[in-house]
Amino acid sequence: MVASGSGEQKNFEWISKMKSANLENWIETALPEPVRRLKRSRLGVQISRFHSRKNQKSWGLESSIELDYAHFLEWSAEVVRFVPQPMEIEILQHGRRKAYVPDFLHISTKMDRTVTEIKPQGWDKSPFLVEKYEACKVELAFQGIKFQVLTDADIRRDELHRNLRHLYPSYKTSTPEQVLAVFAGLSRMNNRATVGELMALPNPPTYAACAAFAYENWVDIHSKPFGLSTVLEIGDEHADH
Repeated sequence: MVASGSGEQKNFEWISKMKSANLENWIETALPEPVRRLKRSRLGVQISRFHSRKNQKSWGLESSIELDYAHFLEWSAEVVRFVPQPMEIEILQHGRRKAYVPDFLHISTKMDRTVTEIKPQGWDKSPFLVEKYEACKVELAFQGIKFQVLTDADIRRDELHRNLRHLYPSYKTSTPEQVLAVFAGLSRMNNRATVGELMALPNPPTYAACAAFAYENWVDIHSKPFGLSTVLEIGDEHADH
């Protein structure tokens, strides 16, 4: 019986690896490389670089709104992968075929694909753009892809975008050992302490490590700015770290 169970476990592990590999292949196929690479400023627009840990890639983005949305896609646990400038869509508008490159494509944990266009507030209300986006929505629906338009008001409605910009550099560069030091410090403080209190401990975690911890675990990331007075905590499921 033990030998049989061991064999079943090995088979299960092999099937899991196979499914994981197939899923990875599907994601790579479903998520193309950017069709337009932004290497420098163009038409007076400053290009920002975004280095994605989730995708292990670096891209140019042509607005601060796009940069904030990239930070959201990077942070969101519901997003598996994403890419900017993902594809060229041909749409029919006023009787003419036109090519259009949207801002982002992402794949969710449910394996849904969504194309997102980013615009400043109010721009998406013009009749021309509304017609254009409706044409895009119809065209992409034939491919099984969702379409949405987001504005700066949608992306910057709370503290999340500012916190992600502040915390992500530390999250991207901190090691697991450095983040574990935050767990260790919290366990010495009854699982709850401010960043300042943690940094005052003997052999304390660094500010960057606290920021990296907060990136994934801070419950107030949507509502409060991060700083030395920020309260960090761990739940019962992490109490043994």
